[in-house]
Amino acid sequence: TVSNDGLVYVYVWAEDLLGNIGLAAYDSIVVDTQPPYEASIIIENGALYTNDATPLLTLDANDTTSPVQEMQFSCNTVVWSSAVAYATNYSGFDITGPGCSPGDGTKTVYVRFADAAGNWSSPVWDTIIYDLKNKKIVFFKSYFSRKLGRDRTK
Repeated sequence: TVSNDGLVYVYVWAEDLLGNIGLAAYDSIVVDTQPPYEASIIIENGALYTNDATPLLTLDANDTTSPVQEMQFSCNTVVWSSAVAYATNYSGFDITGPGCSPGDGTKTVYVRFADAAGNWSSPVWDTIIYDLKNKKIVFFKSYFSRKLGRDRTK
């Protein structure tokens, strides 16, 4: 029984019917039962709005025992994208695609990460407002809401 993750040596020896024990053979394996941790996602460098259906996602995850290798994306934690190789920047997830609400509005992007042993992290998320129709008004509202603390477009 292995109680901790990490490098483990396994020893094997054979015994014949007369009780003679052969030389031990051994090998090592890495035991990894823990998923990646300290995961994060930031959409479009923290912007409030985007008009890009495949915005830039800035990602991070760590794993003590084995490297982070894959990631998946979702808008609802039910329909997940195919796994892709882990990267710290990714712009291949369509926030209007399968499992996501169509059209303009607030979009939540979830990501989960897998290590080399196949352990998946819990999802983390970020949100952004997707707006194709009113990008000039959106900028105006965003600027004044942030600067003055109220909406000056009404």
